[in-house]
Amino acid sequence: MTDVVRLGSGVPRVPLRRADDLVDRIEVLKNEAAARGFGTLAYFLDTALIEARMQNQHISDDTAIARAKPGELWLPVRDQE
Repeated sequence: MTDVVRLGSGVPRVPLRRADDLVDRIEVLKNEAAARGFGTLAYFLDTALIEARMQNQHISDDTAIARAKPGELWLPVRDQE
């Protein structure tokens, strides 16, 4: 019998648990791409980094609102003010 060959990217899986984990991982990938001379990839990873940071901020804001006013989560935004 022949050996089984598994195709993959060669990049170990990193379990993402929080949005800031994603931000950290994208930063590492962006820096690695820039160091290897992949400027276009680094540019797109920089864009993804901006989006991930925005999502992280939204999660932080939503968590703060939920802790401050747990009884008002069901209300529309205009009624909460």
